[in-house]
Amino acid sequence: MGFNKKRKLQRHARRRCQQRYGVSLTEERRRRILRDIENGAARLVERQSRRVSVWWVQLAEAVEAPVVYDGERQEIVTVLPKQPNAPEGAERSTA
Repeated sequence: MGFNKKRKLQRHARRRCQQRYGVSLTEERRRRILRDIENGAARLVERQSRRVSVWWVQLAEAVEAPVVYDGERQEIVTVLPKQPNAPEGAERSTA
């Protein structure tokens, strides 16, 4: 079930990224975002539980967004909609 759940999370995140920002969440982008989260290059917005947290990441050039990250599965759960209170200095997409 673990592998199947991870695949479903990946598919959901890809769909939300495209839907909300017009950005294709390619495998390369997904891996870069995960690496940024794990290395601390992304900005922690909120820890929702021991397992789930929200991070501010760069989706593509000039497109930043909040993503929900599952630390147990080491996977992006979803890409959240544009936030009116984005972190200071963060640029938001107009797409």
